[in-house]
Amino acid sequence: MERGKWQRCIGDRYGARVGRAEPTTFMNNELDEGSRVLYVGDSAALYNVHDALVSTTWDRSPLGEIARETGETERWSHALRARGVTHVYVDLGEVRRLTLSGWRDPGVGSESLARWLESLGEPIQIWPEEGETRQLLYRLGG
Repeated sequence: MERGKWQRCIGDRYGARVGRAEPTTFMNNELDEGSRVLYVGDSAALYNVHDALVSTTWDRSPLGEIARETGETERWSHALRARGVTHVYVDLGEVRRLTLSGWRDPGVGSESLARWLESLGEPIQIWPEEGETRQLLYRLGG
């Protein structure tokens, strides 16, 4: 799908709000063909047209597997790129909820996740909710 198509579809009237498009809508219309997205926290990749690495509450997460394999946050990005991941989508609200309920993958601690996300640089898209950053999308550099 052609990049920027979403902005043209919604027109000037809504152009200022394109950043508020729901994450799946944004990814489906703005990410390049062939993108592969790692979902962290969220497991609702059903409507994503791109390939996705995702896990449910009861699965071991792909990021957790990498954390156990590499042991160091500095190696996570390289291991993900080796698996074809181009983007990382994080739902911080879901990460918090899973942490509080005891369902978060124990291989990915809060501090190590925060350190790794910081190493990715600025997110390419942020979705705030009630004045607080809730969801972020990063490009996995290479």
